Amino acid sequence: MTDSAEKQHILITGATSGIGNQLTKDYLLEGHTVYAVGRDDEALAELKSLGAETIDLDLMDREKSLQRLKKSTPLIWRFAVLACVSI
Repeated sequence: MTDSAEKQHILITGATSGIGNQLTKDYLLEGHTVYAVGRDDEALAELKSLGAETIDLDLMDREKSLQRLKKSTPLIWRFAVLACVSI
């Protein structure tokens, strides 16, 4: 992370594969706090070992997602609201 950059809290969905996985790793290397959302337990475990806060969640399952979000920290709720507003 450069001196001028401020540490950010970043939520990444689809963090267990492809671009989401790489972005999670890149942001962690830059020193940001990353909340990684995904379905692959093995990939989430790897991201957790790298320092990510992991959330095992299938966003395609609306009911389970809502139940999980209700049990989450207020910070995750702020992310969820932002994600819904930006759609």
